[in-house]
Amino acid sequence: MNVLLAEDNPVNQEVAIGLLEVLDCQVTVAENGQKALDAAGQARFDLILMDCQMPVMDGLDATRAIRRSATSGQRVPIIALTANDVEATREACLAAGMDDLLGKPFTLDELTSLLHRWRPPSHAPSPAEPTSSCTTAPARLTNVLDHAPIDALRALDPLGERKLVERAIAKFLDYSDELMERLANAVDQSDATEVARIAHSLKSSSANLGAMDLARQCSEIEKLANGAIPPMDLGTRLPELKQQHQDVKQALEALIEGC
Repeated sequence: MNVLLAEDNPVNQEVAIGLLEVLDCQVTVAENGQKALDAAGQARFDLILMDCQMPVMDGLDATRAIRRSATSGQRVPIIALTANDVEATREACLAAGMDDLLGKPFTLDELTSLLHRWRPPSHAPSPAEPTSSCTTAPARLTNVLDHAPIDALRALDPLGERKLVERAIAKFLDYSDELMERLANAVDQSDATEVARIAHSLKSSSANLGAMDLARQCSEIEKLANGAIPPMDLGTRLPELKQQHQDVKQALEALIEGC
């Protein structure tokens, strides 16, 4: 199955590619909606997974453009990927020409079901039982992570040959540092729109690796920023967010060192 993955977040890219490859999919990645539109015009895909919020061109605008440019008989299923509430987003996604929605983070079972629904593959492996050759994080950090998402990634690569867990964590460690710096700058510049955009991206990355408390804090900041709360007021939340981010990083680094 030939899949176009339109996703700007490098952590989410790594996780989605790992899941899709287990399901025998060939994956092409587009980092924004414009690149997704270009790719869809240059190659034939069986399915497009389209993130809703991306730079340059968002997923809804990209979907509209793909639908306008398609010739008769060439309708490729486009599935919305969203870290927001699926039902709250559904109407806008369907109106833009998308065919279905998948909430982030998603599991292998959820992705398998979706692929069966839209383009049944010849076979789809059942999720393997999680195995672990990694040591746990220090006791102080044991409650920082929900290990289920990482265990699910590890189950896709039980022998560690593809280093899927290590690659995903490494992406997070680099990308989340960049996001935290950009978030602080956006708060300083009183840019509520940018605050919401960055918080949304960090929320999605965090949830994919089981950092649920960090994801929850990002979600709260995103909602406040979208509600036009003055960004300077959001600054009071940054110290707690920074501490949680550091704890998550330490827990993930401990996992990498133990693998």
